[in-house]
Amino acid sequence: MTLAMLLAGEFSSGARTFQGTGVGPVPDGGSGTPPVYGAPLVISFDVVGVNAPIVDISVAVTLTHTWVGDVDMRLASPNGTNLVLVSRIGVMTATGFGDDSNYGGTYTFNDAAPTPPHIWTVATDGSCGDTCTVTPGTYRTTEAGDFGQINPAPRTQLNLAFAGVTNPNGTWTLMARDAAQNDVGSVTAASLTVHGTLDTNVVTHTGDDGPGSLRYVLADSGPGHVITFASNVIGMITLTNGELVIGKSLSIVGPCAKQLTISGNNSNRVFHITNGVVNISGLTIANGFATDYGAGIKMDGGSNTISACAIVGNHAESNGFSGGGGIYADSDVYLNVENSTLAGNESGAAGAGIFANAGAVLTIRNTTISSNRTVFVGGITTKRGGGIAFGGLGSGILTLINCTVTGNSSTNGGGIDDSGSSYIHVITNSIIAGNSGVTGPDLKGT
Repeated sequence: MTLAMLLAGEFSSGARTFQGTGVGPVPDGGSGTPPVYGAPLVISFDVVGVNAPIVDISVAVTLTHTWVGDVDMRLASPNGTNLVLVSRIGVMTATGFGDDSNYGGTYTFNDAAPTPPHIWTVATDGSCGDTCTVTPGTYRTTEAGDFGQINPAPRTQLNLAFAGVTNPNGTWTLMARDAAQNDVGSVTAASLTVHGTLDTNVVTHTGDDGPGSLRYVLADSGPGHVITFASNVIGMITLTNGELVIGKSLSIVGPCAKQLTISGNNSNRVFHITNGVVNISGLTIANGFATDYGAGIKMDGGSNTISACAIVGNHAESNGFSGGGGIYADSDVYLNVENSTLAGNESGAAGAGIFANAGAVLTIRNTTISSNRTVFVGGITTKRGGGIAFGGLGSGILTLINCTVTGNSSTNGGGIDDSGSSYIHVITNSIIAGNSGVTGPDLKGT
């Protein structure tokens, strides 16, 4: 990294923050039927050292201005791509002046903002009048106020809008302008955070310790990094030092499930995801062993995607309750499985292929779940969900698209079991057949 790059932005885990220049008063709008825009205040961000594609964008604006219905703010990239951050809150007619509440503080716009609150809802609430300040905080971007707009205006996607920018470097601009006369304000600070192409760390050998090992690279990688494998790393990585713990957002991109296996050596769980947004692709995850949940992969939280993987021959076993020979997803998990195979996994109680706690949201596409089975362990005679099972009293969503669930076995729900839960099933173009069980051989539950 050059000195110029260090001076221009703060570097942290693949994201760079750039301070805006040209802050100041927003020129007043003109008289007449709005919008009659005054000259724009143009704030510039000189972005350097960011590689496409853009992964995440965040804009923070410290703004004071009376009558939020006057204010229009838009972000533009060097190639001219632009998006409204927020504009003319409350305007829904051709001649409307919009909402009369006020800006007063720092407002950050990014796609990770909690929903609610919605900035339109906060501003137009009946208790927030012309002396009220819209609560500073983090909000999603929204469509502009205009004729025919609804309240609240639909949210937009900042990251999607700029995903196609092929060169993020150069001058970005934030334009703030006023649409009507009399109410005025100013921007006293602004910053733009751009997270470009993720840093890449490379696994260089199949050992389980030392520099270049998958274990070492995982520990050394920061949030947002991508882990890949050198061309000579093929065959099997056998874990001899315990499970691989992932507690940050990152991606592991294997060469191909047929070329590289991560093995738990029939004595360790393979992956344990505790938090973050984790993507794992192009691997076989095999021979995992756990005495509770998730022998192949245990997910305590996060929004995780498993793509083009084979999850095979894993076993979750205990003298108490256990589940998820292949994958376990706890109640806060969003799990996407795509173009994968889960086969030959076993569980001592439930969900030999996948076990999800109530509240988890599962989306499974183009995936085969076959030949998984629950087995007799420790006196537990009521088994359920050879392929997929759900536990706990609660609800969630299971979506199956272009999937095959076959050849799985359990006492109850040989294919899928959600007895005791109230899961919503969305099943499209999928086969659930040829499974075995005393009760509900293919599907048991709601």
